[in-house]
Amino acid sequence: MRNNWRARWRPFLAAVVGAATLISLTGCALVFPSRPNSAPVFLTERDGEVVFRWCGETTPEFESLKITYRVVINGEKEHFTAAQGEGLFRFGTEQEFTTREPPIGLEYHTSGSIPLDSYPLVVFLDADQVAPGTANDLATFNLDAPDQLANGQWVAPGGPVADVPC
Repeated sequence: MRNNWRARWRPFLAAVVGAATLISLTGCALVFPSRPNSAPVFLTERDGEVVFRWCGETTPEFESLKITYRVVINGEKEHFTAAQGEGLFRFGTEQEFTTREPPIGLEYHTSGSIPLDSYPLVVFLDADQVAPGTANDLATFNLDAPDQLANGQWVAPGGPVADVPC
């Protein structure tokens, strides 16, 4: 009788342990999902410099940020780092940052510019949350021509253009 009780509860207990393990391993992803181009961030050009604007709610803490870009040079795709840094920071609602002016709390150890004279241009925005193992490919911006950034236009991840980002 006692062994029969254990046999009946064993699958249930295994399911509970499995679910608890899965939740503990993906808990950070549930707080801030890591789906490419799901981040509410936009890009524009201002005075020859790329400007990013966060349009979502204030985020949990991040500990690093990397802004890279890809251009085609002599028929070859080349990747470059425009900015990279560490420090505890959050993206705040309607907060703007550039490759030279990081979000508050972040300090760049690599800081440069993104050339706006070579198209197609792809800009990548990657950040790591404080929780272990939570790298986020926040956004990929595909710029096919300079007119996408003309007259204060804002580009969303994946390419759609808007007059107002948020």
